Amino acid sequence: IAFDLLKEKEFTLSYIATQVVWKSGVGLIIGFIIGGLGAAFIFLCRDRTHHDNGVIQVTVTLVTSFWAFILGEGILGVSGILCVLGAALVVARYSWPMFVSRESVSHVWHSIEFVGNCVIFFMAGAKVAQVSYTVATFGDWIWCIALWAACGVIRLMVILMFKPFMDLLGRPVSLQYCMVMAWGGLRGAIGLALGMAV
Repeated sequence: IAFDLLKEKEFTLSYIATQVVWKSGVGLIIGFIIGGLGAAFIFLCRDRTHHDNGVIQVTVTLVTSFWAFILGEGILGVSGILCVLGAALVVARYSWPMFVSRESVSHVWHSIEFVGNCVIFFMAGAKVAQVSYTVATFGDWIWCIALWAACGVIRLMVILMFKPFMDLLGRPVSLQYCMVMAWGGLRGAIGLALGMAV
């Protein structure tokens, strides 16, 4: 919707609300369902006496996440990320006690995270190098730095705006910690992936 608005397409408020509810709400619900199926398969393979059950359980976690994304984003047209999030919440909540080898699941997913981060940072570096040598001018780099600083200020303002609510959830959040949250939120693979998608 945001990209279509930038292209100056006209939308009604009801259309936007319907799309947000469809893409986010239905995405989470589909994710919960797929996560429930994944948790059921993990439950069936909970016997610690069979060596293959650990491998099967790790495979089920991988298949569950990929199918949640494919079904949500590619087939149903809802948020694939929220489908994966919903599936992960269900699997994490109900399957963790049933894993034959929790260490194996953690090691596999940490390895996938590491490889994914490496790929995203490599692609971002290649894209920046390509653009900086062929298209970008000095003024473009000034705009990039200004936008980066503006994102940091906006993030800090949002965090400070929600600080009273965060204080109600448990231990009060200090202003120093709010600064760390604002600073720490502007780097990482997710931000790079979103930037490359634009």
